[in-house]
Amino acid sequence: MDNILENLRFNQVTKFETKKYVRGTYRKIVNRPYYGLLFCLYGKVRYFMKDEEYIGDVNHVILVPKNSTYEFNVEEDCVIPILNFELDHGYFDNVYSFEIEETESFYLSILQMERRHTFATTSYELMNLSSIYDLASRINGYGKKDDSYKVIEKAERFLEENINNYELTVRQIAKEGNISEVYFRKMFKRKHNISPNKYINEIRIKKAKSMLIDIDADINEIADQCGFSSIYSFSRAFKNIVGISPANFRKKYLITD
Repeated sequence: MDNILENLRFNQVTKFETKKYVRGTYRKIVNRPYYGLLFCLYGKVRYFMKDEEYIGDVNHVILVPKNSTYEFNVEEDCVIPILNFELDHGYFDNVYSFEIEETESFYLSILQMERRHTFATTSYELMNLSSIYDLASRINGYGKKDDSYKVIEKAERFLEENINNYELTVRQIAKEGNISEVYFRKMFKRKHNISPNKYINEIRIKKAKSMLIDIDADINEIADQCGFSSIYSFSRAFKNIVGISPANFRKKYLITD
């Protein structure tokens, strides 16, 4: 199982989906049209295929085969981003579960791929292929620790605890972590492959996308709860990352099943 991703040669990223399910939901997927990587931003899902059981949660990534039939049962309310793809080389016909530390950073990569797909720029297909290879490499490499990043751990904790504060700045984060701002930016980008400011914005937008799926949530309240000082700054940041306005996202991606 450990080498399955290393043996795959990706052809293209075909489709992005985000599914939201409530506890107790049961689904049977028949003849799945694409290969897929399934992430779980929160909650817990059990997948069943060929009398085997697999866990999907924030600490596991699920790899599912094309043309497969499987079932899943939602044990806790969840949001599942799904990255669908085709292969040039390699084959598998079982579900695989990979244990990781968290799915947050993987979702950031998916957001970037989704944005490229929305804008359909000239080189977006090659960039998305590069990104999915990067995801596969990171999934295979999880568990390998790098002590050099311990120096920013305190600052990272402060960032996560205060990410919804619209007055949060990188200078403040670095100060709380007893590290220079320049060095924090350098180490953070090396670790996460993204700048601190972009990370903050994309985490906030990820939360906003989840809240927008809830039709009862007011967009002004979402902006405030996700750390934006105004509906204008929220709408601008959302469109820059997602490619469409919050209102249009709600119309396009509202999940009813």
